[in-house]
Amino acid sequence: INATASALKLAIATGIDLKDTSKALTSVGQQYQLTAKGVDQFVDSLNEVTNKLPTVNAQKLVENIQRVGSSAAEAGISLDKLTALVAVGIEKTGSAAAEVGNAFKSIFAGLQQKDKQGAVKDFLGLEDLSKFNYDEIFDKIRGKVKENNLEIQKLNQSGQKEQAELLAGRQLQFFSKLGGAYQGNRALAILGSSARFESIYDEKTGRIKNAE
Repeated sequence: INATASALKLAIATGIDLKDTSKALTSVGQQYQLTAKGVDQFVDSLNEVTNKLPTVNAQKLVENIQRVGSSAAEAGISLDKLTALVAVGIEKTGSAAAEVGNAFKSIFAGLQQKDKQGAVKDFLGLEDLSKFNYDEIFDKIRGKVKENNLEIQKLNQSGQKEQAELLAGRQLQFFSKLGGAYQGNRALAILGSSARFESIYDEKTGRIKNAE
């Protein structure tokens, strides 16, 4: 797929480098098997996200998505969901390099490894994962992180700091097992920004909010 036309559209809207962005868009298009129309819709999503998150550079966003695209596509993670996750990660960490993409790459790869399934079951409190696809399991993990973080906050507010630290430690340990100590912990920190993610991604439609 040739993404030059879509890259030009993105470059005009954001002022980013045309050549590098064209290569990255082409790569993401191949990873997700997008048509020319699909690439153009991806560009609309990128424009909408960078409008909502002004500190996120569009070129670095595409490059991070490119880094994780293959693993995400294999896990059935939609491109719009991935775009929102990576954008929030860049905003939260201030990282312009490919570190955010690498963090989620480690998580999506871990989800598909059989030797990690026991840890996933324990974290989610489930006996059987076979009825869920990887995207559904990832969403359950996101939901569990949100639930745990709220509980940690409540425990701290009520003076139960030891219990809060235990819960936080168990959560941290799980992400270290799933994606490795460094990348897993980075992904956990990003997933903690659930409100930010929900502000730009529509769970019902599976699209970036207000994207064409």
